[in-house]
Amino acid sequence: MYAVLEALLLDGDGLPARPNDDAALTGAANDLIAHFHRTLTALTPEELVHLARGAMRREQYTTEGSLSVLLG
Repeated sequence: MYAVLEALLLDGDGLPARPNDDAALTGAANDLIAHFHRTLTALTPEELVHLARGAMRREQYTTEGSLSVLLG
């Protein structure tokens, strides 16, 4: 379940890889928190369980760890 949640939270929004000053770092942190909030607000416990069960079934057949593999 942790891998699915991590994949959901880390997917999308194209945050900069290395903010180079305090303002950019604070802006990236703000964007990351906003992305996490949007993702978690839209996710129900039942959906997370469903996604995790599907990912566990798919992991039996693949060694890739990408979001598309985890979420189907």
